Amino acid sequence: MSALNVIINVMTRPLPLSILALFLVLVPGSAHSGVRPTETLAARSGPSAPSAEDIAASAESAPTAGRKNKIQVKVVSIMTRDENGRAIGFPGAIFYDRRAHETYVVVGADGGKVVVYGANDFPEVALGRGRGAAAPRALFVGRDNLIYVCQGRTATEPARITVFNQAFFPVKEFPLVGMPKTKNFVPTSIAVNRAGLIYVAGLNSRGVLVLDKNGKFSHWLKPMGMVFNQSAPTAVGKAAV
Repeated sequence: MSALNVIINVMTRPLPLSILALFLVLVPGSAHSGVRPTETLAARSGPSAPSAEDIAASAESAPTAGRKNKIQVKVVSIMTRDENGRAIGFPGAIFYDRRAHETYVVVGADGGKVVVYGANDFPEVALGRGRGAAAPRALFVGRDNLIYVCQGRTATEPARITVFNQAFFPVKEFPLVGMPKTKNFVPTSIAVNRAGLIYVAGLNSRGVLVLDKNGKFSHWLKPMGMVFNQSAPTAVGKAAV
């Protein structure tokens, strides 16, 4: 099971006292509100955890023919509390800002909000309904330092992308209406590239919605087909011959 699958499995457990575990590769940190396990996966193999140099050397010397190199993964923090000191309720998405060393966690508790953890894993602040994040589902911090939050539809507002500055004030909003094939679209993940193009994936769609930097519809990225059987391409090739 990959690290990403582990994160998703942990985040989607429907428990009142859900625990969010961050699985990062060789990222050091200190413990405040987060809990640092004294025993990690790497430490179990010997009296001391391998250094970055040891792992790099091992990766370079390991044979690669016929199999992929294994990624060294260890638990560096377990976050259990929000900005009010209460247990995290139903975490649904994570974003880590490498430049600011901040972790953004989207949770379903309190009507939906985004809890921001500092470099020491301490919950510093939350972005919620009072600032316009009424139904957050995922977010992305762009190179422009703006926070792009994709939100689901509510009783009064459509599905939309809300853009916040670093002070958590909304500066832009892109309603996902009047665009091709967005009638039942529910955004659940988002990314922004260097050119400012916004990529949004979600429910009720097999593709990725692409918006320009002004939030205008650009195009859909759609798969041309689906392969359910690995032998299918070979069979099709033989049939064509």
